[in-house]
Amino acid sequence: MNKLNKGSLVFLPANVTLLQFSKGDESFSVANRHMETNKPFHALLLEEKFPYYKIFYEGEYWFAKQGDLYTW
Repeated sequence: MNKLNKGSLVFLPANVTLLQFSKGDESFSVANRHMETNKPFHALLLEEKFPYYKIFYEGEYWFAKQGDLYTW
């Protein structure tokens, strides 16, 4: 797998949980929204916030676990 960099187009398989956190919640303690993807898709990688990556998907900002994103 290639290293993921800011601005990369990334692939997420189906059945990945995406999370949104309250603005300013750097501890990522409690998600205020979540969704599970029902099909594979591509998204824009915005930044790394360990243990997540911040992505832009369907007009919104989401966080996905680092192990759930792929590039080629």
